[in-house]
Amino acid sequence: MADSPPPPRPSGETPEDLPDYHRPTMDWEREADGSIGSAMSWATVGIELAATVFLFGLLGWWLDGRFGTTPWLLVVLAMLGVTAALIRIIRRATQEERADEKAERDGRG
Repeated sequence: MADSPPPPRPSGETPEDLPDYHRPTMDWEREADGSIGSAMSWATVGIELAATVFLFGLLGWWLDGRFGTTPWLLVVLAMLGVTAALIRIIRRATQEERADEKAERDGRG
């Protein structure tokens, strides 16, 4: 069977000619996609925090068993893990805030 020609396009079918509610990509959709992506990237923060504390704590527990210093290395390294995770979260938040401010400046001017 031969390819049939595409159906004729009615006038006014280009995105610029469509009414606002029919436009394929609206500004609010772009903003929603950005916020969803941001939320998904922040969803991993809890996992990163828990994994960091767990791994540092596990290392401290192993070192305590090795050197007989129970529970001091576990406590110290777990606190170090919490500190490292919080520093990472603060840096990430600062970077996103700067990126948002830059986007606002670029959008205005």
